[in-house]
Amino acid sequence: MSKERAERVAEEIRKILAEAIRSEMKDPRMPKISSVTHVKLSRDLAYADIQVSCLGGETEKKDMMTALDKANGFLRSKVAHEMGLRVAPELRFHLDESIEIGQQMSALIDQVRAEDEARDKVLRDRD
Repeated sequence: MSKERAERVAEEIRKILAEAIRSEMKDPRMPKISSVTHVKLSRDLAYADIQVSCLGGETEKKDMMTALDKANGFLRSKVAHEMGLRVAPELRFHLDESIEIGQQMSALIDQVRAEDEARDKVLRDRD
């Protein structure tokens, strides 16, 4: 399968999962704000590694992963049905913490800028 086709299939799987998680999963452990950020397929389409994220603390993240693992069969059959596949890829969910890491990096950059500005102000006031 070409790389472009695999990317299109992965994007379609991402859309199907995002909609199913948002509108069809009724598990109370699933956070209100969650998203499927990325899907990567194996070359033979046997496995789909799905990156998911949510707003909240560690408890919410752990609950989300538990809910997704429990709903794996439902979500896999949803993908197979929506895409017209005889065999859907095995879904493997992974927590995507890149948003949190980005927020932490942004906060560190803001902190360094503030410290630099304060230092520059002190140096200007001395002159």
